[in-house]
Amino acid sequence: MDVPRRNRVDLLTPAETAIHEAMRQVETLPGDERLTHAITLLQEARDVVSDYVDGPEPPAKKHREFVLSVIFFKDGDAWVARCLQRDIAAQAPSLFEAQKRFRDTLRAQIMVDLRDDVEKRRVTARAPAKYWDMWRHGLRLAEDPMHVQCSDEEHAPGWVIDVEVSEMRVW
Repeated sequence: MDVPRRNRVDLLTPAETAIHEAMRQVETLPGDERLTHAITLLQEARDVVSDYVDGPEPPAKKHREFVLSVIFFKDGDAWVARCLQRDIAAQAPSLFEAQKRFRDTLRAQIMVDLRDDVEKRRVTARAPAKYWDMWRHGLRLAEDPMHVQCSDEEHAPGWVIDVEVSEMRVW
């Protein structure tokens, strides 16, 4: 008869061993109702960890990463944020607000892509040449890269989209 792995001390993972040792330490203390409750909680924790260790591997996430560049420029009284690699733009009264709105617009577009079938949306419109010229001659913002990560388990189970706006420039 095979003994289950979780019942063999020599086969426990470090996490299971730590819980086992905690249970042994609590059992050496004088009897008290609170300690009985602690042992019950430790047993439940051990079972959860063992179930995780013994359980099947979760399915691997499908992962897509994009690196984008954005040019910010004034258009009348508004600041415009225009992505060069994708047809995504936002505008606002200030540069700071344009960054926030661009992030929100980007996140919304990713969610639409996930719902529409991310595999079919690999080819997207790039910005016209004039925006690329503006970007080449623009000044780099001294900001950290903008990161956006999205997933939608309801419409696109298993997908995770990571986007990094690695360089933002002002023209």
